[in-house]
Amino acid sequence: MGNVAIMLNTCDKFHDLWPLFFDCLYKFWNPEYKIYLNTETLDYSDPRFNVIPIHPEKGTPWSDRLHNCVEKIEEEYILCIEDECLIEEQVNVKELKHAIEMMDTIPNAACIWMIHIVPGAVTSDMSYFPFREREYDYRTLICQQVCLWRREKWLNYIKKNENPWEYECLGSARGMFNNDRFFVVDENEPEVVKYGYGFIVYRGYWCKEEKERLEKKLGLKFDDNARPTESKEEIDRITNKDVLFYNRLRIKKRVILFMKKFFHKDYSKS
Repeated sequence: MGNVAIMLNTCDKFHDLWPLFFDCLYKFWNPEYKIYLNTETLDYSDPRFNVIPIHPEKGTPWSDRLHNCVEKIEEEYILCIEDECLIEEQVNVKELKHAIEMMDTIPNAACIWMIHIVPGAVTSDMSYFPFREREYDYRTLICQQVCLWRREKWLNYIKKNENPWEYECLGSARGMFNNDRFFVVDENEPEVVKYGYGFIVYRGYWCKEEKERLEKKLGLKFDDNARPTESKEEIDRITNKDVLFYNRLRIKKRVILFMKKFFHKDYSKS
């Protein structure tokens, strides 16, 4: 268990979430692992945890900053948690240990998600139940939900000058180039880490429905001045201008897959 670290993947503008994140982490788990804080310039300390800030050079793009943090972490396995993933029920430590043991015994295991991933087919192999091996799915193979990464393999999926959406979308396409294995919690079993899939902040807004749900369930108090609050439906309407970006991203992903399939060229490195 000493070969594991936690990484809180965040940024300075989300610093208002950090106290809430650590309060929930303490209440529902209280791990003894080092916690690396991946953000631009701000530090954060909490007497309950060993928090280690990792700062990049000024102006470093999102994926370069992620790569920099992962590269500097000493531990072999990294449990990555996004700042918006506020844990709301007891973490299943037994199954987390099971996942770590899987990493120890499966050399080409790259990542094990602590949640359900939908869509995404799994193989029929039940050897690691309640974890199931994922079949290759170029749509959702890589995502930013809570997962345990093998550090050396994770670095292969983080390319320069990408934003979070490009990392997920194009990283999923890159998954077909390696002999890596990915696992996820069986959809009929309880998730190892329970949270609201990071929807508390949705496209830069407080999501009204999620905000009210967590206020009622956990008694959390959110900073209304940090960002405006809107319903999910209204946020989708406001941010419709992003549709063109996502369409371009899908085209680029298809180019990656086409070049690999028909010309055996790894276009993902460009």
